[in-house]
This record gives sequence, structure tokens and C-alpha cells, in this order.
Amino acid sequence: EVLVDVSLSINTPDHRGTVSVSKSSEFKDTVLYTCDQICAGELKGVPSNGSPVVYQIRPTNPSTPILYIAKDQQQLIDLRHLIEQHHGLDLHTLEEHPISALFIIVISLVIILFHVLLFHMIYKEYCSPPATRTAL
Repeated sequence: EVLVDVSLSINTPDHRGTVSVSKSSEFKDTVLYTCDQICAGELKGVPSNGSPVVYQIRPTNPSTPILYIAKDQQQLIDLRHLIEQHHGLDLHTLEEHPISALFIIVISLVIILFHVLLFHMIYKEYCSPPATRTAL
């Protein structure tokens, strides 16, 4: 058993939270590893000198624990792979994939063309002079 100190803090103005974990110097022989909510970053060892390891708290969907702690680094590596497989995430590329500009331009042009044709039909129907009929 290891005595671990976990503390949460929330910065009120911008509502950002952090979680920090540290261990007492009594347990300097015991090695502990930590990772954040989705184990996306590097695994960090908890120092024996009492200084904390700090992580930012981020919203996740679905909800996940805010901190993982293990004595064996391989357990956290396995957990990372499990999270990747279960949620279908590539945790090394957490960037948003924006819609391509070409797609947005094409869709915009289609919408504009549709409205131009619609207004043209309405104008012809209501604003142009009526067609004259010729007798046979």
C-alpha cells in the first residue's frame, strides 16, 4: 500500500480544473505512474520528494475517470490501448478534422444556384407581363 495525496483545484475565472497527485517521501521505494483522463499524454512517474504531478481536467464524452494511477507502467500502456480500441480514438492525433474548404464552397454554390433559379421562376410568374394568345 502507498499513501497518495490527490487534490483537485478549479480556477474560478476561466473554470479550468487541475488534478495533482503526490506521494509521501516515506514511500520513496514504491514507484507509481499516472496518466490523465484518456492517457493521451506521456505517462508520468510520481516523484518521491513530495512534489506533485499536475494534469488539466478536460470534459470527455463519455465521462471517464480524471486520473489513473498504477504501480506498473505496462498497466497504463495497456489501458491506453484499451481506450483507443473502445472509443475508436487515435490518441496521438486528437486534432479536430475540419470540413474541407472545397466541400463548403461547392455546397454554398449549390444553395446559391437553387435560390437564383427559385427567384427567377417567381419573378417570371408574378412580375413579367402575361403572354398574349394568338387566335387561330
